[in-house]
Amino acid sequence: MFVAVIPEGPLHPDDAVLGLVVGVTVGVLVRAVGRHGAVLVFVGAIGVFESVYPGTAIGSIEGRWIPLVASLVVAVVSAAAAASGQPTRSSRAVLVSLVPAIALTWGLVPDTEAAVIGGAVVVGALLAGSAVWDRRSLIAVASIPAFAALVGSVGRPGRLWPALAAIVGAACLSVVADRLRSQRAGTPTTVVPGATSEVTTAPAPTTAP
Repeated sequence: MFVAVIPEGPLHPDDAVLGLVVGVTVGVLVRAVGRHGAVLVFVGAIGVFESVYPGTAIGSIEGRWIPLVASLVVAVVSAAAAASGQPTRSSRAVLVSLVPAIALTWGLVPDTEAAVIGGAVVVGALLAGSAVWDRRSLIAVASIPAFAALVGSVGRPGRLWPALAAIVGAACLSVVADRLRSQRAGTPTTVVPGATSEVTTAPAPTTAP
């Protein structure tokens, strides 16, 4: 339906719309279940991909043991980055850590279906249920970019490694951004009444000769 309006190409509008609808549904469930329901986001993304492209995920893994292990390692690194941050009850953690990794994967791998679906499900879930998420609950969905990179590079295996490197880079940047944000949040912004500074720019008092 949407292909008649938007060329399929790397955007895959039908997949994106389906993923967005499923993501909104999952987001509502996450809100109902609580923050630990974020695992439903990963299940929803895999479910949509398998329903549209049955057997593709399994076919992309068979015989690719080194890429599979590398993708799992990157998924663990991304999960560790998500778990290392300060808890937050906004969607900022997802926007900083997960969405850039999916976007970079979409730009680097030749087959973009998995990245489009994963990104759409995440965005839909954010729109509907982000208020109950925190950074630690995102461990369940940290493997979506690595999964999209593994599946999307099956036709051109050499593209997997730049995509995995970009995902790790995005995870490291999310940790740095979280540290900077927490440092700014911890800086005192109030002045204690009556307190004086050790260094002053006031002129020194003078005494009569």
